[in-house]
Amino acid sequence: MKHKTGISISVLFLIILTFLTACTPPTPQTKTVSQPAPKADIIRIGMSASYPPMTFALNGKVQGVEADFARKLPSELGKAVKITVIPWDQLIDSLITKKIDIIMSGMTITKPRQVRIAFTSPYLTTGLMTAFRLEDVKKYPSITAVKKSNASIGVVRNTTAERFVRKNFPFASRIVLLNLPYEAVGELRGRNIDLFVHDAPSIMWLVSENEAYITGLWRPLNTEQLAWGVRKEDTELRNQLNSVLAKWKKDGTLDAILDRWLPFRPK
Repeated sequence: MKHKTGISISVLFLIILTFLTACTPPTPQTKTVSQPAPKADIIRIGMSASYPPMTFALNGKVQGVEADFARKLPSELGKAVKITVIPWDQLIDSLITKKIDIIMSGMTITKPRQVRIAFTSPYLTTGLMTAFRLEDVKKYPSITAVKKSNASIGVVRNTTAERFVRKNFPFASRIVLLNLPYEAVGELRGRNIDLFVHDAPSIMWLVSENEAYITGLWRPLNTEQLAWGVRKEDTELRNQLNSVLAKWKKDGTLDAILDRWLPFRPK
């Protein structure tokens, strides 16, 4: 069929389709645009807040040795600090996955941990100690008596204390894994455990809060060094933190903070 002009409908349709196609704007090509990395003006610090006096929560605020350290860092590094409370067993993963930049939580330097992260220079040399019921003082007069005891021993899981007890307490009747240090007080009083092994600062703090019921053997079972954890690739940050620690050791800032929370620490 043709119009009066002599053009068939099919030809007319093709002409219109060609016109519309020519007028349609081309489909934009997707391009990947590199965005500049945000300026690193905030240092994100992870703390467990469950290890007094190193780091703990009080009246809605993180307190302790590490908290005092963290709040002095802005004036040293020229950057703001954000403290994030993270469960102890998630600290290293949080650092590696870049949710935080520094672990400041009374962490002991160990070879297994050094496989995954780097540490600053140590800021405190300490060790593991033992707490027990006040009535059992005569049972545990020495480190040898503690290690050879067939006692039930409490430790916080995934800590140096757990590894130490498993290796050095061959006569323990059982090992009870706790989630937090302060759980040990109830476990001792309830006679579910006979001994609690943990870092010396924590043992001192627990005894000071519960001296009517528990006491400690004031001799370290080993020697440990506490430091801050950073990612292995963050060498610049680690160097900056080491410079800060060297400065604090020289000007007395380090001792002033440690003395506030650990007045009876060995020096």
